[in-house]
Amino acid sequence: MKSSVVKDINMIRRLAGLTLVLLLGMGSLGSAESESTEPDTFNRLVGVDLFGDDLTSNGVKGISLAECEAICSNDSSCKAYSFIEAKQWCFPKHGSGNQKDNTDITSGVKADLNDGFKCSDDTPEVVKLAREYTCLYEQDVGYPYKQWWNVVHLLPTASWNFGGDTNTVYVHGDGKSGDFFGTLKINCPLKSASWITVAGWIPVARVPNEVYRRLGLAYCGTGISLTSLDVVWD
Repeated sequence: MKSSVVKDINMIRRLAGLTLVLLLGMGSLGSAESESTEPDTFNRLVGVDLFGDDLTSNGVKGISLAECEAICSNDSSCKAYSFIEAKQWCFPKHGSGNQKDNTDITSGVKADLNDGFKCSDDTPEVVKLAREYTCLYEQDVGYPYKQWWNVVHLLPTASWNFGGDTNTVYVHGDGKSGDFFGTLKINCPLKSASWITVAGWIPVARVPNEVYRRLGLAYCGTGISLTSLDVVWD
């Protein structure tokens, strides 16, 4: 009888110990899960080189594709990479570069590349605030690339004052299509707009109509149209 009781007590102790181990293990697992963060995922482009935008001049040699992605994932300034398979050579990038066909290269772009560029709604009041840089419109230029159209309200000056219901806005296009820099005059009574100055790679003709529509809604409460593709001071 005594032997049976001892056996039962020992069994209870072993079960209690096992339960404690399981509870501690589950607790540590839960803690690890709560503290861990999901790694960045990449949109892979096989046979494509993202030319330019390199973070380093010589890249990182002697690593695998997975290690290349890990390096980029752990660096907030890294937005993409190109990896030369035969040479095990990784080139982390601060942007998505210019896409070129190359069968020796696999590239990747962070899936959340555009998350930091959330644009305003159709009528962003912040546009009217002087020196407030506002993302007005996010243009889809072919997955996974975007073009962002940003604006800054310009205050009138002694040499830069068109008077009346006219507003002047600095417009900056930035993204896959290239840079655009321009100063746009908005005339609400005429529901029109005209370019005063422009620069950059993108011509006026390629500025999307949505930019004018949103600026018109923000400033005039209605859409506006471009009077001419000509630039006042070219």
